[in-house]
Amino acid sequence: VFHWYEFGTIAIVATLFKLLSVLGLAANTGGVWAWRLLSFGCALLTLAGIVRLARAFANSRQVEFPVAAIILFCGPFLMLQGYIGVEPLIVTATMWFAFAAWNLANRGRVSDFALLWGIVAVSCVMLIQTVFLVLPSICVSVASMLKGTRSLIVGGVTGVVIGMLGALLLYQTAASSPGLAQYL
Repeated sequence: VFHWYEFGTIAIVATLFKLLSVLGLAANTGGVWAWRLLSFGCALLTLAGIVRLARAFANSRQVEFPVAAIILFCGPFLMLQGYIGVEPLIVTATMWFAFAAWNLANRGRVSDFALLWGIVAVSCVMLIQTVFLVLPSICVSVASMLKGTRSLIVGGVTGVVIGMLGALLLYQTAASSPGLAQYL
């Protein structure tokens, strides 16, 4: 069964599985190792994101390591312990999203905007559950464009309104599509 909402994840795991099959691994072993390799890759990307986020948060080199340790051991650490499934992808996307959102909120450069929305787009293609990053992205994007005392409030209201309109559109579409309705 091919699930459209896990398109990128399934494509990567299938590619890894085919590569491992060429090496002569049995189907069950190759499948498990494909998921393990994906989880290991996510762990490496998450650790890189933690380092980048710690550097963004810290105002000196002496503070970077404690900040990175706090970020690592406050949640993502459990998902980096060889967990097999889609959850490591969510942790990786969230960590890199936090880094990009922090940079956009503090620097407001076009490259930070592109990085933020690039992370959201790639993570949604990989796993549709990361669509939860869209509303905070709207909020941060709008707030970074306004740069005023009430910019975060306006960004938040914009995100909520767009989220409500998106939910309304989704449920209206599902009302006429039994295939979509079964997933809601």
